[in-house]
Amino acid sequence: MFSSKFTATLLLAVAAVSSATPLAKRGDATCTFSVSGFNFPTTEPPVPATPSVAAEWKTFVGEMFSESAPPESVVVGETTITGPAGSTGNIYEVITTVGAPSVTDDEAKTIVTGWAPRTIFSEPGSGDNMRWHIDSVSCA
Repeated sequence: MFSSKFTATLLLAVAAVSSATPLAKRGDATCTFSVSGFNFPTTEPPVPATPSVAAEWKTFVGEMFSESAPPESVVVGETTITGPAGSTGNIYEVITTVGAPSVTDDEAKTIVTGWAPRTIFSEPGSGDNMRWHIDSVSCA
């Protein structure tokens, strides 16, 4: 069989390789966005926070994250939206989780918090003509 000296050497080699191998990335971030919504180009009041608006934000988040990670690997979790509120009646809160296997948690947070300030337009044919502005983002 194997000598104890050989076995010990083999174990040390495996330990050295294991410690030199970087941990797998699995990054994601749960983030809260404060966004302003404006009908564009009309002057109608902002749309209510509905499931279709949350779905639209889920798409926005996925598209924006795909600018920094391979699009096919981006995963966006359940997305909720509340609002409109605030003194101007056009402030919404969007909460979602986004990530990709190619980034760490900290990298995901950095990517997402870098989106403020940014303006986004609703998808053509979405049923609303909103112009969204990301006012701020915080991630846990």
